[in-house]
Amino acid sequence: MIPLRWRLPIAALLGALASLPALAAAPDAEHWYQISIASHPAGYVHELTRPHDSAGSQTQTETRIAVQRMSTRVDFRVEQTEEEDSEGHLRRLQVRIHGSAGTR
Repeated sequence: MIPLRWRLPIAALLGALASLPALAAAPDAEHWYQISIASHPAGYVHELTRPHDSAGSQTQTETRIAVQRMSTRVDFRVEQTEEEDSEGHLRRLQVRIHGSAGTR
């Protein structure tokens, strides 16, 4: 269980990531992005788009973020899979969120 004092910052960060404009990618495209907090590396986003079914595509996105405050560290990972048809309409969305308890 993630400590209560970390839930709001994590929720705010996830909300900020979700509000970013969608990044269009061609089939078989792979992108890496670095996440920084206060100009310090805090994690990454890895996005892989490939053809799926007859004319659609599937995008898999993994986001990993580590936040440390004093001697407590919280790690979490968000895995997202989207399937779209040939016109770009969303057919399926799956999101998994994994988090660690604060460690010292």
